[in-house]
Amino acid sequence: MLKFDPSKLIPAEVIDLDNGTYEIKYKTETDEQLKIWVYYQTEDEEYEEIRGSPFTAEFSKTAA
Repeated sequence: MLKFDPSKLIPAEVIDLDNGTYEIKYKTETDEQLKIWVYYQTEDEEYEEIRGSPFTAEFSKTAA
């Protein structure tokens, strides 16, 4: 069971960079600070949080 409110999910695109890292692209309409949890699904179909998660991101609507 995931530990978050599903109503607050933001769709994201996950890109495997084939070097042990991933790029995650998403879009939000808020300029509030966000906490971003990233999980992966194991072979046993369980979800595990990746190392370093949650991540913090902050944006400004006035940025060009």
